Amino acid sequence: MGSGSALQAQSYCIPPAFQTGPFTGLTNVTLGDLDNSSAFDVGYFYYEDATVPQLEQGKSYDISVTTLHDILGVGFSDKLNVVAYIDWNQDGDFSDANEEAMVWMASEPGVITGTINIPANAVLGNTRMRIYEDMPSIDGHESPNPCGYNTGIGQHGEVEDYDIEIIEAVAPIGIAALEGSAIDLQVLSGAQAEDIVVQYQLSQAATVQLQVYDLVGRTVYQSAPVSQATGQQSLPVNLSAVTSGQVYLLHLTVNDQRFVQKIIK
Repeated sequence: MGSGSALQAQSYCIPPAFQTGPFTGLTNVTLGDLDNSSAFDVGYFYYEDATVPQLEQGKSYDISVTTLHDILGVGFSDKLNVVAYIDWNQDGDFSDANEEAMVWMASEPGVITGTINIPANAVLGNTRMRIYEDMPSIDGHESPNPCGYNTGIGQHGEVEDYDIEIIEAVAPIGIAALEGSAIDLQVLSGAQAEDIVVQYQLSQAATVQLQVYDLVGRTVYQSAPVSQATGQQSLPVNLSAVTSGQVYLLHLTVNDQRFVQKIIK
């Protein structure tokens, strides 16, 4: 859910309400763990309680936006302009370089997809993503503007805001690093079909944490850090939320050292 971090103090511009309509809008936004469906009867809304996806510096993530055009076939082009803006430097606006993170111009209404590339130097922590949608200039509308506009015929689309979290780049050390490793990492079946148990040997007391990522870098499981003593230790992992037959990367962090193992559910 929304993090309530200091980010919320940023004074982001609020687009004006549409003068007539709504005629077009947004009905779903999906990015990482974020999957938010909504009606299109509000000109602007900040979904501060939506799931906050964790996006890793330097990684790429699939995004999908579902749009609705309610007046098809009545003399308009039946196209839509959609832009995903992200405040990479957390300065409270969307006007810096590369902050147009994804642009779909004159797109067909319905589900549109793309890829968000997270800059390697994106500022860590929570920041704002804005999804802008409106009819195109061929239908008498202005070009996309993250703050919206109220000139001319005004907006006939929607703007939705979300929080996302930029996390530090994870540098896998590769499976070869496990060969002959003093931790002797093993992945065993758990008591239930959706469970596994990660077993390892600690040469000294350590803080241990487990994470599981899919192959596009999305976190599908994360344990809380735990302190463990010297000797054979283990941590359970519940994989009920992942797709069977897919490859995932299991990351075991022991103090500041990371070990990586491929797993298939």
